[in-house]
Amino acid sequence: MPDNLVPCSSCRACCKGDVILDTGAGDVLTAYVTRIDLNAMTGTRHVMLARKVNGDCVYLTEAGCGIYAKRPAVCREFDCRLLFAATKAKQRKALCETFPWFKAVFRAGRDRLATLRR
Repeated sequence: MPDNLVPCSSCRACCKGDVILDTGAGDVLTAYVTRIDLNAMTGTRHVMLARKVNGDCVYLTEAGCGIYAKRPAVCREFDCRLLFAATKAKQRKALCETFPWFKAVFRAGRDRLATLRR
């Protein structure tokens, strides 16, 4: 995907939500400051990047991602444009109601949609 990078500029919308680490995709858990999330309904445990008190990723700095070179797989692969394009309006609304930070992510995806090469 190097020829179709997301033109993030100063956008940090995706740095405000949960980042689930994936050892199968090469994430080394000990390389990050993490927290464990336990879904009470399913009993599923997820290892996630820690967050600051305000909800930002613990690695988000004024200049952007403080670990950009070794960011987790989901961060390397994430494309807000594809998420916006693949999510129906009704689903977007439901996600934004459950996870308010998604509103900014969807807005960023919509605003950058024209930059997506198909």
